[in-house]
Amino acid sequence: MRSAFPMAAEKGAEMIIAGGMGESAPKLFSKHGIQVIIGAPAETPEALIAYFMAGTLHTGGNQCDH
Repeated sequence: MRSAFPMAAEKGAEMIIAGGMGESAPKLFSKHGIQVIIGAPAETPEALIAYFMAGTLHTGGNQCDH
């Protein structure tokens, strides 16, 4: 099974918007040139993209507890 980090980069991902993420994942995405935004609210992907594009995406703390 291939790792999600290089696969996401190969698929053209430039950014990940997430509510939470483990400690090492942001570093691994960054290593593959993918910007990571953590602490996003629980919304649909379409809403998160719209908020980001409008400059109104508000993030909080990392919602991951591991």
